[in-house]
Amino acid sequence: MTLIKYHHKQPPKDGVLHFSVFGKPVSFQSSKTHKERITRKIQQIVAPVEYILSGDVQFEIQWIVPEKYRYESDSSPDVDNIIKPTLDALVGPNGIMIDDCQVKSVKCYWEDWERREQQVNIKIIFDSDHWLRMEGLKFIHVENGLCFPFPIGIPEDSVKAYVQLIRTAVKAKSKLELNLEDYYRVRLILPVQRFYHKSRLRRFEVIEASSF
Repeated sequence: MTLIKYHHKQPPKDGVLHFSVFGKPVSFQSSKTHKERITRKIQQIVAPVEYILSGDVQFEIQWIVPEKYRYESDSSPDVDNIIKPTLDALVGPNGIMIDDCQVKSVKCYWEDWERREQQVNIKIIFDSDHWLRMEGLKFIHVENGLCFPFPIGIPEDSVKAYVQLIRTAVKAKSKLELNLEDYYRVRLILPVQRFYHKSRLRRFEVIEASSF
């Protein structure tokens, strides 16, 4: 099962992706070497994908494992401990989402089967309108740590106007929020595409708006 074969250019319209990772999952308490192993496996699967999800994301993680190993082995990880390494492997420029602050919910469970091999089936549910192309993806740091995706292909003479438009929206939002004290009403003046805090974009290139 792979998400690459049919959906590497843009995400599916139904907002659901599936893929499988063959082999044992690793625990949050596992060594760095074991965590890096699962990270490499997952990132190899998503490597051909040319986009990154930028909205809320829900995960369903199904661990297929023999009951005997699950109950009678001291090396079988707890279900809740396999979540973090799996999600971490899907974050950043080599993953499928920008930051794990996008994760809205996680369902994780195991199921028995008679084969000795193990695998983890991952289902990702997302807003099909919220995604960005990965090629050349950068972020503009506007103010107060807030960053916005910088789209590729804007004509050079329009870049300054684009940056100014984003800065104006953020400043207006800050001023209105101070006066109205109502985040949800004020949020409506910002673009639909969400902003990200600079601290969550360590793996991406961030450009200061003042440089424009």
